[in-house]
Amino acid sequence: MESGLIDSNGQKIIIPYYEIGSVAKKIVTDYVNLNGSNKEEFKKFCMNYTHYEPYLDFIILKLGYGIINPFVQEKGILFENDSRFAYLKNVNFIDKKTPYKHYPSSSDEDLKIVPLSVDDLEDSIISPDHTYYKIDRKKGMAHEDYFKIIFMEFAINNNILYEDFVSYNSDVDIYFVNRLGFLHIIIYEDGGNIVYNKNLVDNNMKKLFRKIKKRYRYIEFNDDSVFYNYNIDESLNMKEEMSDLSGRKK
Repeated sequence: MESGLIDSNGQKIIIPYYEIGSVAKKIVTDYVNLNGSNKEEFKKFCMNYTHYEPYLDFIILKLGYGIINPFVQEKGILFENDSRFAYLKNVNFIDKKTPYKHYPSSSDEDLKIVPLSVDDLEDSIISPDHTYYKIDRKKGMAHEDYFKIIFMEFAINNNILYEDFVSYNSDVDIYFVNRLGFLHIIIYEDGGNIVYNKNLVDNNMKKLFRKIKKRYRYIEFNDDSVFYNYNIDESLNMKEEMSDLSGRKK
């Protein structure tokens, strides 16, 4: 499937998906080098990005670019509208007049990346390194929406992750849980549901599980790995690859 960027004039830059990150960084570098005002604009923009790189978000939200087929498995375009990410399915051009779906950017604020507190769990995603993402239900967000953005922000810089996801051929939330060791969490009152892959749970995650079980009487832990065929060693390797990426971005 075609991948790349489209600029504010509608000109396409067709490149491999995993090169989009480096191209976005070059576009930003050229922009900030034009003058001091641009440099200050980007500096201010970066203040809310401590977990993910800001380059792709900046060229979309500030410079009018779009990313072609951002979610890999379907045709569409992600662009800016009303200072937020907007997505149109089954198109390859920016059209702000057509109904679209909003997605969070990868800023700390939009992904609601906050310190993990077992006493204050909500519907959320937890990564293997215990990064905690609170799902913004007030804005109509779902777990899958977050997984799509997290995948995009990592895979635009990493061909291993991109190619593994394409070959794995599953929904993005299944991929993150069963291949990368993320937790899919739904909380209600004194209980809830945590979907995970038992083969990717390390000692630190086991400690977290014990704390959660102690706090929430009726929590259910559902091992999703029993429903899917996969190579455990390959999944452990991909989990490690993801951890390395997370470490490099912080």
